[in-house]
Amino acid sequence: MRDIGKNIRDARVKGGITQDQLAERLHVSRQTISHYETGHTRPDIEILEQIAQALDVDMTILLYGPPPRTDRQREIRHLRLCVVITVLLLAAYGASAGLIGDFSSFYGFFATLRSFILSPCACLCLGWTVFQACGLFLNTRPLDSPFRRWLRLVLFALLLIYAVLIVPFFWYQLRSSWELWQLQQSGDGYSFSSTFQLPGVLSFLFRLVANHRELLPPVFFIIGAGLWITGRRFRATPAPPVSGPNNCR
Repeated sequence: MRDIGKNIRDARVKGGITQDQLAERLHVSRQTISHYETGHTRPDIEILEQIAQALDVDMTILLYGPPPRTDRQREIRHLRLCVVITVLLLAAYGASAGLIGDFSSFYGFFATLRSFILSPCACLCLGWTVFQACGLFLNTRPLDSPFRRWLRLVLFALLLIYAVLIVPFFWYQLRSSWELWQLQQSGDGYSFSSTFQLPGVLSFLFRLVANHRELLPPVFFIIGAGLWITGRRFRATPAPPVSGPNNCR
């Protein structure tokens, strides 16, 4: 209860109310509100009830502050979910290595699955999860900047372009592997040849990605981290602001 002044100020600022407006509602001077918030004077129970009504909050919030860290508990649940998804993707990446040897006719499909889908997705989730964990335990927040939304759109655009390049190639590899398997099961002599080609600039971008596939894991890790940094998340209960005359408005 010693932080009543801070709790009053937090509730007032959260409600978008100035000291002058609150003073007008309570029929007191702005200096009185300032003294309440800085702790120079303490309002009695009747005044607290009036302040709670004026700010449209429960009086317990003025007495004891907001409920403790409900948002933080939600963040912890989200972090656990991200960890589970990341572990599953890494496990699928490891398991797919054995499938390449067991199903040789599907080599191209599983190689594509590992290099261009499972590995990037796992690193994307890993980047998000690592930075989410750091933000949670270090009590930091995502980037708060006018450019945040644009940076986030750029990251989503990169993911969309990558999907446009890889999904057709993945489907091509699946179809080709299936046709090759059918030819192998027929028992007759066979020859199989096929090529994959994207139109225009997409073909150049695909070759660029394919020739530098070893860079995909760190790039997707950075994108995952960037999505968290530029994103919105549930914020932990903020520490009460330091009271003082300069903090009042």
